[in-house]
Parts: sequence; structure tokens; C-alpha cells
Amino acid sequence: MFHVMVSFAFFLLGAAAMHANQSIAFESNSDSVRLHSRKDLASPTLISNPSTMCINDPYLMPRAWRAAPSLDFLDNKPWSTSERTECDEATNHGLDELIGFFQHATERQIERLGVDAVNSLFDYVVTSEQETPEFYRKALHEAIRVIKITTRSYMEEYEDSCDSNEAFTLMKYVGYADDLHKASLPQGGDKQLKHIRDKLVKKLQNIIDECDSNLGFLIGDIHWREKLNDYSLDSGEVYEWNLGAIALNQCMTIPDLSMPVDTKEFVAKVWRYFYDYDIPGFLDYELRGDNRSATDSWVDMAYLATHVAYIPTGYGRHYQYLTESPHLYHFCRESFYAAMEEGGHDLAAEFVDMLKIYGCTEENDIQVRHGVRYIMSLYKEAGNSFVNHREEGASAPSDYDTIHKPWTGIAALWKYDRSMSFEPENPGSYGDMFRSAVKSLGYDSVSILEDDVEYERPVY
Repeated sequence: MFHVMVSFAFFLLGAAAMHANQSIAFESNSDSVRLHSRKDLASPTLISNPSTMCINDPYLMPRAWRAAPSLDFLDNKPWSTSERTECDEATNHGLDELIGFFQHATERQIERLGVDAVNSLFDYVVTSEQETPEFYRKALHEAIRVIKITTRSYMEEYEDSCDSNEAFTLMKYVGYADDLHKASLPQGGDKQLKHIRDKLVKKLQNIIDECDSNLGFLIGDIHWREKLNDYSLDSGEVYEWNLGAIALNQCMTIPDLSMPVDTKEFVAKVWRYFYDYDIPGFLDYELRGDNRSATDSWVDMAYLATHVAYIPTGYGRHYQYLTESPHLYHFCRESFYAAMEEGGHDLAAEFVDMLKIYGCTEENDIQVRHGVRYIMSLYKEAGNSFVNHREEGASAPSDYDTIHKPWTGIAALWKYDRSMSFEPENPGSYGDMFRSAVKSLGYDSVSILEDDVEYERPVY
């Protein structure tokens, strides 16, 4: 189980340390901190004003959440206008590097990258239009070009295969194609993209109807219900469930696609599974005396944690509610600096992205500020480049490694205030479908906590 800790001290920090819309309440006594009941957590006030805990002063954090002495080069000074300008320039250059890679790569290289090639650009299409329209336009244009290349094999006329691996990949493509098509409409649309989108939807529907209407086929495991009670499974298998839940939830937003009846159950149960799945913080590994191999295993677990946070938010298109997953918030805070030291550029960038989805910014949160400054220092050391950055001792990068540097680097730097562009959870949206799935199993819309769960107070 997670060792979950929620600090009442944050409540005392007031508006300076929390989002202006903070509305979560705590009760304290000499031994513990208690969240109010699920009924209170599901109140309309909380739903319309998601809570976040952003901390500007490192000395207001528990000791376990602060930077280690080995990271004393990190600067605590306030965020500056010049730094914001540098980040904006790096963000735009990072997108140019990403697009440049695809434009200089062979079509075979792009096809081998497959759905990851689309995803690396798609993330900035779904969340950048309002704040950075030119950035959005460039990302959208290249994402459409790339998906046309990577989906060519699906456009060929052949009998649909009852292959769960193919169906799983197809699900992801269907979600991307549908969103890219909708994003293209204000600019006049794209007939070829519309054709691709419609054909992918039809192929997936045929596979669902002809091969097996049971969800077990789509996710490649007919025993998923039994396995979702097994908390001893390795991170690799549960990571696939994580990605599957996101893809399935996205497919539920498509009106002309009829998903298996147990799709909502899977999404909700995967989310509930990760509430109890053991993702230990780095300090727990150190206390266990684990070796370097186990540290590498922790890095894998840390990547898993960042992606678990994407299940309710759809890769950051919606706000991350603190009350949905206090264990993830705690893990991110406690493990933030370990991610820098053990995981390097990419993992540190994903941790920054996770905190920004909670609504924290360089201006109001010390860890975000440290993380962004760390990513910028690596960018500058590589000659103002993401793709040229190399981890110490790393071998020659694969094409995936090459695109992953700007992909994650942009995510860490590109938004000053993510709350400016979070999508509203309108009917039929990704967030609406997720909450509908969670409610279908009797969980609250913003929390799956049991009533009166107590949390140990951190040591200050």
C-alpha cells in the first residue's frame, strides 16, 4: 500500500501557498490529519473549484520533500521575466527540433515510431490553442502530416485481424485521429484526415463487433477482472493497463463508436487499482537498502506514477484534482528531487509536468521552479538544444530517445500557467467520460477515498 501522508500544515499557509480556489478542508488532532468524508469531497463547490497545493517556500515543506544537499546548486530565488522569456524561446525551439526530426526522417523511420510519433505532437494540440496559437498551429499541422504516414497500412483493404495487439494500437490511433480532425475543422478541415479518421473508426468497430464484443479481447487479457485484484504484478503489465485505460476513455468520447459494455468498468477499476498499487517513494527504496538494479526499477515505477496521473486528466487536458489521488501528489513531492538525480532530464521533466497539471507554476511553487531551471540548464549545456542532450554514460540514442527529449522538455517548460488552457469537463469530454466511468462503479466523481481515512502527519 502507499504510505499516504497529507499535511495539515498546508492548510495554515493560506492563499500564498495554495491556489486561489482552494476549497479542500482538513481536520487535525494530535496524531493524524483527516480529510472530510466523501460526501463533502464530492460537493459542487469542490468540483467547480479544484484544489491544489503549491508551495513557494521550501522550509514550509516536510524535510523529506526538500532538495538534498547534492542539489544545492538549485536556486530558490523568485521566478523572473527573463527566465520566462528563455523558457518560451526554448519551448518554440524544442517544437522546431521535434518537427525538424520528422521532416528529415524517412517515412520508414516515422512508421517504425508509429503511434509514439503522433503522440509526441498530439499532446500540444489538445492543450495549447488558447495560450499559444502559433505554437498550436505548427504542432497541429505536423501531427496531421505524421498520422497520415503512420496509418497508411490501415488504409489498405484487407480483412480485419482478430489480433488484440493490433486492436490496442488501433484504439490509440482512433483517439488521435478523431481529436486531430476536430482540431482541424476551424481551419477548414482536412479531407484526407477525415477519411483516415472515419476508416479507423470503422475498422475498430468491425473488430469489436466481429472478433469479440468483450473488452478482454481489446486489452489482450480476458482475465483482467481477476488480475485487478492482484497487487503483486510487475510494473510492466500494469503500465499497459494504464495506457489502455487512457485509450479506452478517449474512445468513449467518439459518438459513432460503440465500445464494449464493460469499458467503463475497466477504466474505473484500473484507476481504483492504482490507488492501492505499491509505488514506493525513493526514500522507501533507500530504507530498504536496495541496490542499483532496484534503483533502476524505481525509475520505472516513477514513470508509471506520472502516467497514472494522466488517466483522469487525458495527458493534462483537464485539471488534476488533489482529492482524486493524494497518494500521487505525495509521491510526486517526496520523489521530485530523486527524479532529477536518478532519472535525469526526461523523468524530471515529467515530474514538472505532473505538478503543473495540479495547477502549480514557476511563480507559486518551489519544486516547479527548481525543475524548470534544471531542465533549462541541461538545454543550455547541450548548446540550446533538447535533441543534443545526452545523459552521462548513455549509448547512441534511438529515434524514440531523440524525440522523447523535446517531447518531455517542452511539457516541462511550455506553459507558465496550465490552468489558462485546461479543457472544461463538458458533456462528452474526456474528463466527463472518466467521471461517468468512476461513478458507474459507485465511486465519487472526485474521490475514491473511503470515509474517515486517516493520514500520518509528515515530520517537519
